[in-house]
Amino acid sequence: MFQRVARTIGRPTVGVAAVLLITAIFRHVPVANVTTVGFTFLLAILIASTVGGLATFDSDVRCSYLNFRLFLYSPSRHIEHHRHP
Repeated sequence: MFQRVARTIGRPTVGVAAVLLITAIFRHVPVANVTTVGFTFLLAILIASTVGGLATFDSDVRCSYLNFRLFLYSPSRHIEHHRHP
């Protein structure tokens, strides 16, 4: 029973940890553009969800979206883009 619980919790946790690691790398070493960061998140999500299943996919997508919007995508760029004439 403990192994089942550990597997259920562990796989999504490892996926989220991978997304957080990618966020930390690209936030502190700005050597890539936004498209490269998004593609890196996509690859991490696909690899983790192939191994971990739907729960891992769901947690990784939510975590990567929030990290991308909050830490890697410029808020001023977002405000200028949605400004109405």
